[in-house]
Amino acid sequence: MRLKRALITALLGLSAQAVDAAPNVTNGGFEQPGTFVGPLIAIGAGSSYLSGWKIETGSIILIQSHWKADEAMYSVALSSLSPAKMSQTISGLKVGQRYALSFAMAGNSDGSNSVKPLTVSAGDISGKFTFDTDGASEPDMAWQDKVLVFVAVSDKVVISFESGEGDPYGPVLDNIAVSPAPKFVPASNTFVFGPGGEDDDLLGPPEDDVGLTPVPLPAPGLLLIGALGGLGVVRSRRKA
Repeated sequence: MRLKRALITALLGLSAQAVDAAPNVTNGGFEQPGTFVGPLIAIGAGSSYLSGWKIETGSIILIQSHWKADEAMYSVALSSLSPAKMSQTISGLKVGQRYALSFAMAGNSDGSNSVKPLTVSAGDISGKFTFDTDGASEPDMAWQDKVLVFVAVSDKVVISFESGEGDPYGPVLDNIAVSPAPKFVPASNTFVFGPGGEDDDLLGPPEDDVGLTPVPLPAPGLLLIGALGGLGVVRSRRKA
């Protein structure tokens, strides 16, 4: 595990000192169903081929060897013949708890548009993310870690990822997870929205969270903030 990812994990409150156990995202790394013939396979709306995920619109491409995944072997290109939307229902959330929906993002650099738009949602809460493929390549996708923070209003939530790219060369995803998050999360390229849709300040108590119990960051986590300040919570991760 990379040092930066370990620091992010600690800061997002995965320690039992800070918050409850994390809900489970099924097949967040797209490693199931496993090996198939060829470098990639297209999966259309309504298909149940990709374990745990529902392809709502368009079609995705499950990548096995066309480019290097963020971790392990597989990743998903969220645009094929048309932009796609994929979703999954997550259960086991605690009402009032703040959660971080984290994911690795890159882009298909074969198209003419370098900036790949992506809308990420958790229930009624959504955020818009982009990835610039300038300087990226198939051997080095320049993956970035991104986070959408939300407050649970039920014990279940539907998370979704929707491409905003009009051509077949859109955003690419890997390593999707949902984890409990403390009140204070570095704001760099991270989004949090209150129940009314307002953008909250992650460096202070969100105004829309009135009545919620703050989740304190344990002492070791406070020390990590300085370390993360040098690394950046969200930045390119180039691979050798």
